[in-house]
Amino acid sequence: MRHIATRMTTSRWGIGAVTRAPSTISVRKARADSALTFAVWVTGIVLAGLTYLAPSPAMAYIGPGAGLTAIGSLLALIAGILLAIVGFVWYPIRRLRRRMRARKGALAAEKSKDPPPQ
Repeated sequence: MRHIATRMTTSRWGIGAVTRAPSTISVRKARADSALTFAVWVTGIVLAGLTYLAPSPAMAYIGPGAGLTAIGSLLALIAGILLAIVGFVWYPIRRLRRRMRARKGALAAEKSKDPPPQ
């Protein structure tokens, strides 16, 4: 007589049930099925990626307006970046020059004052 492996399981209500342990054949089949499923998924993803990367002709006409718009946008972007750089460099220099002029003015004012009487 062949011995069938069993195990006792407990549900959340505390009632035990005797279930048969999975045979090695069913475990092997489950592993093979999961490997096959994984292979199918990987193949599908690879094929979808290759399809996405494949070039296809675009049957469309792009007129001169789109090109001029792109050129204008690019020039505006470059001008904005340059003005930002100039602003970050120029305004601290301007402030420094104003401070230096104010000091010169203060020194000149002190020198032009009448000397104190003796």
